[in-house]
Amino acid sequence: MRIDGKFSDFIERKDLGITHKDFQRIFPRVCDVWGEVGSLTTASDRFKCDFETKIGLRVLNKSADKEIVVKVSEERQRKIGRLKFPYLEVLFWFKGFEKHEITNFMRRFDTAFQKGGG
Repeated sequence: MRIDGKFSDFIERKDLGITHKDFQRIFPRVCDVWGEVGSLTTASDRFKCDFETKIGLRVLNKSADKEIVVKVSEERQRKIGRLKFPYLEVLFWFKGFEKHEITNFMRRFDTAFQKGGG
């Protein structure tokens, strides 16, 4: 997806079956090779989402002039009969990244947040 007509700005969207606590514990480990993780203190007009942001994070690599902005929705629940499962909507905005770098980041993200199966 293009933002402001720039090819290097992409948005990715994920639904994750986790809580805010788990997201905040795992996400910094995903980003250790990409840049410094900090809170998103100001909302970007260039990156709007269709939900109220409960967690806003920014991964910044000043030397490479690259930035990832992550917005996380409020915790929601999926109900299947009497069972309730937490889930979050997550939006990623990549600035200054090549397509293959975004693919590598998202692969690393998916691996870190993958739950075991049997």
